Amino acid sequence: MHYPESNNKIATMALKQSEVIKRATTGTCPSSKRSKTSSSPSSIEPVELTEHRWQQLCSSYKLTEEISVIHAMLRQESTTYKAYHYLEDTIVTEQDRSSLCAWGYGITTACNMNPKVAAIAIGYFDRFMSKRNTRAVEACLAGQREFQLAFIACFIIAVKGREKIEASPKFVAERICEGMYSHDDIINMEIDILRTLGWYLNGPTSHDFIEHFMGLLPLDADKEAASNLQQAAMKRAEKNLHDYSLALEPPSSLALASLTSIVSTWDPNALCDLKYSAWMSKIGFIMGVFPQSPENQDVSLSADDVFMLSRRVSDD
Repeated sequence: MHYPESNNKIATMALKQSEVIKRATTGTCPSSKRSKTSSSPSSIEPVELTEHRWQQLCSSYKLTEEISVIHAMLRQESTTYKAYHYLEDTIVTEQDRSSLCAWGYGITTACNMNPKVAAIAIGYFDRFMSKRNTRAVEACLAGQREFQLAFIACFIIAVKGREKIEASPKFVAERICEGMYSHDDIINMEIDILRTLGWYLNGPTSHDFIEHFMGLLPLDADKEAASNLQQAAMKRAEKNLHDYSLALEPPSSLALASLTSIVSTWDPNALCDLKYSAWMSKIGFIMGVFPQSPENQDVSLSADDVFMLSRRVSDD
């Protein structure tokens, strides 16, 4: 979970909403005007809470929470967790990097792990390689052996942190690396990476943004269409991470580009079932793409608007 700063206005709204829901669950709320006949100074009036009203309260709180989280993730990707191009004038190539990404996703599939682990490892790897002013990084960019070792170490760190699996360096060295690296090689590389990254390991990925963007869908959006879109967008995001020219773009942009590129091939009726226009309006507002408010029910995106949004996140 990515938490916003304490002074975030959206977070304050979320806390207020949680208080409303907390009172609603007890079936009571503070009385706006105390009864003159009441003998208790803390008397309260009951609230008639219908199922519809309950759904409205939950939806409002959930939406506020999603927006708060997305704002925090946007700040993270533009500051601490930003990666930069690093393959200029190096011996290793984009193809070398792409092969390592494919290896990472292959391991998650073979071991039945969440594919997000590979995305996290790729994020660690790109951020580490961005620190070209360090001795450890320059050594990795000077040859394929060290370059590959760095990716393996990033993958191990991701597995330990996200899958809660203790990946023994000895097991990795002997079984996965087939003796190419020693136990000490792997441990020392892990230490170099953690120190270089300053132990900042909880940044957002494009997969995270896709999940939270899906959380902004209207309650009456078609659930099956939403599930199909999320799965397809996740696959597209994985493919984008293999491409060096795309992988260093902000994760939010990759996520949105993945979503819009998938729906561009869909039947218009499916988009209606998904409440696509209202949903894209919310995302566009949060990301600062369009100046309107997501609460404005009259806002809708035309086909040209969707195309321009897709072009923007793809070209930034």
